[in-house]
Amino acid sequence: MVKNVRETILLMILFVFVILIVQFTGISRIKEKSSIEVPETCNLLVRIDIKGLSKKILLSELYSHRASELFKDIYELGELDDEFEKDSENPFIEFSDNLKSISEPLEMLSINISGKDGVFLRALSQHKTSNSSLYSSNNNYLYVQLYGPTFKRQEILSAINSSHKYKLSKAPKSDIQIYENTNNDLDLKGYVNTSSKNIMLHILHKSENQLNEKIKAKGLHFYSGANHLTAINSMNPLKNKIKNFSMNYFGLNSYGNPILFPNTDMLFEFEDSVNIDDLSSLMKSSFKSSVISVLSESKDSGTIKFDDVNLAYKIFNSNNIYISTNNRTMELSETSGSIELGGDLSQILKLNDKGWKGILANEMITGIPVLNELKMFLSQLHPVTTHSENESIITLKLEGNQSIYSYLFSLLSKL
Repeated sequence: MVKNVRETILLMILFVFVILIVQFTGISRIKEKSSIEVPETCNLLVRIDIKGLSKKILLSELYSHRASELFKDIYELGELDDEFEKDSENPFIEFSDNLKSISEPLEMLSINISGKDGVFLRALSQHKTSNSSLYSSNNNYLYVQLYGPTFKRQEILSAINSSHKYKLSKAPKSDIQIYENTNNDLDLKGYVNTSSKNIMLHILHKSENQLNEKIKAKGLHFYSGANHLTAINSMNPLKNKIKNFSMNYFGLNSYGNPILFPNTDMLFEFEDSVNIDDLSSLMKSSFKSSVISVLSESKDSGTIKFDDVNLAYKIFNSNNIYISTNNRTMELSETSGSIELGGDLSQILKLNDKGWKGILANEMITGIPVLNELKMFLSQLHPVTTHSENESIITLKLEGNQSIYSYLFSLLSKL
């Protein structure tokens, strides 16, 4: 799986730099199609405007003070390891060699096959393949699987050839567009634009005009309303769906087993009344290999033991459950927004244990080049959320002199 991730990223980066040369030749922009064919069981479609994104990278980096480093990074990314070069059956090499046009968007799709979701990368191609990991569809697309369970080849071919033509919602000019299949329509749910100093995620939603309870923001804070919990609720075995979710994250604590566990407070608001057995069932379905038990101190409070981690819980207003790893006092506030992200992103890799386990884990993180680079990147990146009537905008602002693109190249070169 790690190798697949590396190969996928490398493939996309190689696309970028081929297109950088194409941009200098004056080839026109991508023309957005008004309709598209996707498998009937596709529930999520992500379209990546490689040409538009590469142009931004070119203009930002080529004329910056680190232009010479840019070409060094390009060279390093193009240096494939021996295993990658010798693998003539590698599906990612054959995929990239047989694309119809580098002017077309690259697409990722989440497709439901036999009741399970798989994530696929696809592009226009008339190539017919004998590679067991590549799949040619009747509508001239070439697919390669990125994530998900191992499906039978015939199941995948059947799914990608059972396609439907959809009209695409009109989207602003953006680097990445995210569509969700709802009621047999591909609805634009969000889009991403980047610059050397910002990543702006625009999340579209219907105006709710109501106040919702959430955890008071501390640490690294996240909140999401029902509009953005579709994916989570689709995996939720309970008929009682999650209406609102908020979380404060304070880094990682070390335990016996698992070694590291998030130091966090979480608030779940369900549509209907819940009890602790519901939450226990939800956790057991999500963490099948873990030992989960409940110690009730009263009707509405107690402790959930997750392996050797104790989670204090409290049920209130019949449909709200508050969970804390460190038994912190619950503090609530209100929001009229649909989604929020704020606080210190560097806490993602923060280790709270001052003992030998924490020291060892911290040495492991700093000793792995890509994680150390990511840690430095996150320390310079700060999220700010703003709201308008029909969208929420999460802006990741970069401080310091380096650009987001230079951090990206540095991270990829260390994979």
